[in-house]
Amino acid sequence: MSPQPESTKQLPAKTFLPDCNLSPDDYLLACIELLQRMKAAMFPCVIYEDSKGNIIKSPKEPGWRHVKYNPHLNPKHLGKIFGITLQDDEVVIDSDFRRFRENHHESKELWKRLSLPEPNFIVKTRGGFHFYYSKTNELLLRTYIPETGATPNTCIELKTCRNFIIGPGSRYPDELGGFQYRILKAELNL
Repeated sequence: MSPQPESTKQLPAKTFLPDCNLSPDDYLLACIELLQRMKAAMFPCVIYEDSKGNIIKSPKEPGWRHVKYNPHLNPKHLGKIFGITLQDDEVVIDSDFRRFRENHHESKELWKRLSLPEPNFIVKTRGGFHFYYSKTNELLLRTYIPETGATPNTCIELKTCRNFIIGPGSRYPDELGGFQYRILKAELNL
């Protein structure tokens, strides 16, 4: 393979992980700062338990689908729980291990079946992981992958444009266990 011309060489990714020893509030601010550098479109959310015992994650304000990156965003506006509006060139694989077969490692199966590389940005959620990828605007995706045994709103979901995910650093209310979303991998070209 011949070397690429200087103008098209991609710089090696750097690791950007917030310090896990920070207080929950400082960790949240470190995550928001990193997402600002990534130009993420963020908005306030709530997490609560409904009368049937289901955990609900919901935007606090209408219009979240149209939120764009705001370089002047005040982190205090987001509160302790925030969402990220996914754009046309973003896809997040939302993998919920709690709903999968016992002893089944769905992420390994997913990488194998879809011939995907390991993502550069991974977030640990309460029930699994968020795997962040870039995609072309023209690529259309199903929201779930039936070949892996998934059904809508279970196991593996693909979230992209006009969807949202709860952002890293967000923390469940104490009465729901207080779990905080954590960045496990962040190898980025910023």
